[in-house]
Order: sequence, then structure tokens, then C-alpha cells
Amino acid sequence: MSAFISAAIFLVIFFAPLVGCFWLTKKLKFQKKVAEQEAIRIHSESQQIIEQQILATQQENQRVKDHYETEVRQIRSELEPLRQYQGIKDAETKVQGLLADALREATTLREQASVII
Repeated sequence: MSAFISAAIFLVIFFAPLVGCFWLTKKLKFQKKVAEQEAIRIHSESQQIIEQQILATQQENQRVKDHYETEVRQIRSELEPLRQYQGIKDAETKVQGLLADALREATTLREQASVII
């Protein structure tokens, strides 16, 4: 009987760590599988969130673009009646030049008149 007990103790001492390793390996494989599934789920959710944000950004960009295009059209329509006065700027510059010439000539004539008198 003593040999039987010795053999049993040997088997328990020898195989207990192997059984423990076997169960630990199974547990770790299961945890790895669960972690991989969780990572896949989180990645999928992240992709959906990113796609929603991209879509929201594109919609906001389009809204801003439409707004400014409308503003540009409105400003152009407000400026259209003023285009008829565009040529006046050149005429004003000419008149200012003529006026400056006339003032110089008048000053010269005054100086000549004061010399004569």
C-alpha cells in the first residue's frame, strides 16, 4: 500500500502542475479570444464614429460654402448698379490733374501780376 501511496503522491506532484498549466492555458486562450472580439467590436465602433464625424464635417463644409456663395451673389447684385460709375474715377483723376495745373498757372499769373504792379 505504501508503494501505491508513493505512486499516487508522485502522480499528484508530477501531474498537478501540468493540469494547472493546461487549465491556465485554456483560460488564457479564452481571455485572448474575448479580448480579440472586444478589440474588433471597439474598432468597428471607432470606424463608425469616424465615418459619422467625416460626414458631419463634409455637411458643415457644404453649409459654409453655400452660405458664402450666397453672400457673394448678394454682394455682386448690390454692386451691379454701381458699375455705371466705374468710369467716373478716371474722369475725377483727370479733373484733379487739370485743377492742379490751373492752380499752378493762376499762381504764376499772380506772381507775374505782382511784379508788373
